[in-house]
Amino acid sequence: MCIRDSLILLLISPNFLASNYCYSKEMKRALERHEAGTCHVIPILVHPAYWEDEPFSHLQMLPTGAKAITQWPDRDEAFEDVARGMSRAIKELLVSLKTSEKLFEEGEKLFDLKRYEEALVAYDQAIRLDPNLAFAYNKGDVLDALKRPKEAKHAYEKARELGYNG
Repeated sequence: MCIRDSLILLLISPNFLASNYCYSKEMKRALERHEAGTCHVIPILVHPAYWEDEPFSHLQMLPTGAKAITQWPDRDEAFEDVARGMSRAIKELLVSLKTSEKLFEEGEKLFDLKRYEEALVAYDQAIRLDPNLAFAYNKGDVLDALKRPKEAKHAYEKARELGYNG
């Protein structure tokens, strides 16, 4: 998983809210991915707009206090505030990525030790943290060892769908 695939910024303005394509297509897909846990969406209020009833209103808005960047007396301070908020989100993403990879490594070690049930738990936890961690769908090998061929086939298909050819 690459950090650039994991962070989506919504630049909120009246024009963004009025754009059928941005609002109905792009934002909808971004929020679906956010809810699925495959990315993190950060709305950034660029220009004043009524956003409180929008589908993203439950997310942490930047800058602090949801004050539009153009309304800050010093725009440099507004951009610095946004950068700080984005930095926090990126650090959280990197921690979760590292954790999912560690869980995958644990699954690999347990598989090598033929502790298949424990390996499966580790793979599933890695996938829960990062559903796009393609190589974690290697759990198909564990499922094969546990004589669960249908589930193994599904795991292998998911790995291929995500671009893993291991």
